[in-house]
Amino acid sequence: MQALARHIHGFVSEVGLTRDEWQQAVAVLAETGDISDGHRQEFVLWSDALGVSMLVDSIATPHPAGTTESTVVGPFWAAGSPIRRYGESISEQIGGDPVWVFGRVTSESRQPVAAAEIDVWQNGVNRLYAVQDPDAPEAHLRGRFHSTPDGEYAFLAIRPTPYPIPADGPVGKMLAGNLDAVRALRERMTPRIVGQDAALDAIRRRIQTFHADLGEPSAVSR
Repeated sequence: MQALARHIHGFVSEVGLTRDEWQQAVAVLAETGDISDGHRQEFVLWSDALGVSMLVDSIATPHPAGTTESTVVGPFWAAGSPIRRYGESISEQIGGDPVWVFGRVTSESRQPVAAAEIDVWQNGVNRLYAVQDPDAPEAHLRGRFHSTPDGEYAFLAIRPTPYPIPADGPVGKMLAGNLDAVRALRERMTPRIVGQDAALDAIRRRIQTFHADLGEPSAVSR
């Protein structure tokens, strides 16, 4: 908390934060809390959009060469997905082009890992996740699978489609109107920060997706 306080004070001093800007920031935090509920976590969306989630994950979970890189679950993951059988469909409604997903879980020494849990979730053809869609069953396009004794898993999903960032909350407003601020963040970050590239890639992907949804060009570049 001491380090957080130092950095917050440093930020306020650096930008010369005004009373009006401080009040706007407090209002944004209040709006973020108001719009969040059991199905939508706007604070997590803030963390994802600013690249903080990826940075924390990259620092916390270094991976040996040749192993799968860790990533964040994102704001649309939900606990309690149903346990499904090998090869079962995760769809609870008709719609979308079927896609067969399969793979094998192995250890660092390439030995099969049995009973590993694979938690999957995706959005539907309407680009919404079940936690966003009031017309979708709670378990739609979600499921947990366990690898076989040979480490294998398989399930039936649907062809992925781009999903939008909710534009009705403070994160959507930020992404719609503050591309210059995010570019400045990129320029000010030091190369010594571990995981910086992954964090900024996450920011860029969020902005590009958001502007594609609005039918607007995005000039964000690496």
